[in-house]
Amino acid sequence: MANPPNHPSPSPQPCSNLPLPTELRFSILQHVLQHHDNIQISNFVADRIAYEKRYRRLLSLAAVSKEFRVDAFTVFASTNVFEATGGLSLTHLLKTLSPLGRANLVHLKVVFPAALGLIDVRELKAAIPMLAAECPKVKLTLSLHATYLRRLSGPHVGQSTRRAAAGVGHISRTPGALLLKQLAGFKGTELVWCYEARDLTHGKFRREAEVWLADGQET
Repeated sequence: MANPPNHPSPSPQPCSNLPLPTELRFSILQHVLQHHDNIQISNFVADRIAYEKRYRRLLSLAAVSKEFRVDAFTVFASTNVFEATGGLSLTHLLKTLSPLGRANLVHLKVVFPAALGLIDVRELKAAIPMLAAECPKVKLTLSLHATYLRRLSGPHVGQSTRRAAAGVGHISRTPGALLLKQLAGFKGTELVWCYEARDLTHGKFRREAEVWLADGQET
C-alpha cells in the first residue's frame, strides 16, 4: 500500500558496522584484509599492482569513519606478513601504512637479493628511523645474498691478489654495511640468507657476517 501524500517515505539511512561488537567487527575486517600469503612489495609490476589493489581496499574501509579507520589499519598491519624487496619498497610500505599502521606492524621481512645500491642506501636512511621510533611491535627478518655481498666485500689493504680473486672479504666492506648492521640490531631480528641454504662455498663469509652484524660495535 502506498504511503498517504502527507506521510512521505522515510529517507534511507547509511549502513554502518560500528554498532557491531568489537570482536565481531575485527573478525569481519580480518576476513577482508588478512592474506594467507606474504604481501610482496617490490619493483616488479605484478607485486606493485597487487599491493595497490589491497591498499585501495584498506582505504575504502578506512573511509567509513574515524573509528573504522583505526580498526582497519590495525588489522591490516598486525595480521599480515609484509615482504619488502629493497630499500625503496621498504620506505613505500612504511609510508603507506601511515603512523597508525606502523604502530601496529608486526611481521616484516626485508630482502636484499643483491648488494645495496645508492637508492637502497638513501631509502634505508629514511626507513630505519621510522622503524626505530614508530614500529614498537615489529619482528624483523633480514634476508641477504652472500654471493653478491662477498663479491663486493674485497679486496682491502694488505690482501693478496690471489685471495682477492677468490672473493674472500668481509661484509663490513660492502656498500651500506652499517645500515644493514642497524637493521640487524633491532631486537629479535632474524637473519637469513637468500637462495643459499645448501651452498657451502660462502660458509666462512656468512659466519663472520653474522657475528659482525650481531655485534653492536661499529668497525
